[in-house]
Amino acid sequence: LALVIGIQVQGWHLEAGQRIKPKTIGKWDIGPPSLLNLPRLELWASHRGMKEMHVQKIYNALFRNGRAGGGAWSGLSSEITVQQLQALDLSMADSEDLLRDFVQCSSRVVDDQVSVGGGRKLVVELSSGRLVETVIIRHDHLSSGRSRYTVCVSSQVGCAKACRFCATGTMGLHAQLSSAEILEQVWLAQRVLQQTGEYADNLRNVVFMGMGEPFDNYDAVLGALRGLTHQCLFGLSAKHITVSTVGASASKIRELAEDAPGVCLALSLHGATQELRELLIPAATACPLDELAAALDYHTELSGRGVMMEYLLIENVNDSDRDADALALFVLDRGSEKTNELPSSSTSCAAGALGIPEKTHEPLPQDTPSQKTKNPTNSFVNLIPYNPTLAGGLFGYSTPSDERINAFHGRLRMHGISSLVRWSSAQGRDANGACGQLALSVGGNYPPSPRNKAAKGSDANPDPAK
Repeated sequence: LALVIGIQVQGWHLEAGQRIKPKTIGKWDIGPPSLLNLPRLELWASHRGMKEMHVQKIYNALFRNGRAGGGAWSGLSSEITVQQLQALDLSMADSEDLLRDFVQCSSRVVDDQVSVGGGRKLVVELSSGRLVETVIIRHDHLSSGRSRYTVCVSSQVGCAKACRFCATGTMGLHAQLSSAEILEQVWLAQRVLQQTGEYADNLRNVVFMGMGEPFDNYDAVLGALRGLTHQCLFGLSAKHITVSTVGASASKIRELAEDAPGVCLALSLHGATQELRELLIPAATACPLDELAAALDYHTELSGRGVMMEYLLIENVNDSDRDADALALFVLDRGSEKTNELPSSSTSCAAGALGIPEKTHEPLPQDTPSQKTKNPTNSFVNLIPYNPTLAGGLFGYSTPSDERINAFHGRLRMHGISSLVRWSSAQGRDANGACGQLALSVGGNYPPSPRNKAAKGSDANPDPAK
């Protein structure tokens, strides 16, 4: 099929609950497109004179009502049939053509590694045969004994940013994912949970913190946000979705504020000075810290909420008291005027998307060193102890001691900064699925693609979640 890029969607389209609208159709898929290619499916239906309610019924049956394994279809476990489509009031011709022109899912799980902490790292094969990694993060509630899950999705195959601590950056950029391929990661994660006896509805949050820089694939990410919040699809609240960026483009931060203000923004800061950021994130040279700060303030103004600052702690690189003071000053400057008290909703969005408690410490005494006239809780600092990677090992990076991490955290609190040490970020190290470790086991040491074998007589239509 010819590669067609940038075709504007004509005719009607179903609006998501958060009113995130598609900009373009994007690339054509290799082979029949997925039903999660929303612009393609909606354009196809529009050209055939179908009604919106027909597409809504397809979406609901496949990706909404069937999530918990119930309903007439058990939509997550069975292939679509003409009879099932006809039961949704589609004609025989439309039903047959839909099955001919689309597939239920174009990706499949080829490896599922379970961590001792209960999380999972999925290796997902795309229709092109390329591989990406998707992480399912488990959150256990001690009081209720129940678990809920966050899925960490990839937006690119590899990454061009080459952050010095990140394994993904060693791969370089190989391909952009389509919005459908991003949504399919969530769909496959739901299926994996269902097959292990969990309800897919327990998957509450989605974070764009996997392989790739989301803002380098902005249109596809925006299309995926639309599908995630669509009332007939995954139906997630925007406040339970977080898009993370290394902050190499101030303009994209502003665009996200305008296009999807309800979605949470996380900034991989890692250094509160331009010099330190450029040391750890070479791409930071494209965006001076003052421009980045202005874009963050613009996002806060439009969205009405602060930004989650992600700060990776590396021993003797960015973990000193001086680094903590610089970080505190940067966060304080992102605050709003008037008070130094903690509002009750200070971390409800950015922290909530990762299962972080909303209140992280008691109100600070009035004699703390930083008595600015700003409210620092508009932003939240997520401290992440460095997870060892081959990339970081080349520069001698190591994880600070617990004492040094706690001292850094304590100094932020002394300045009145709302923050938390994400000790849970180490979960998944045994499966190379912790923060910064996604690189297809460094080199993609997986068996040859089953899709490439299909033409030679192997299983040509495997269950995508097995």
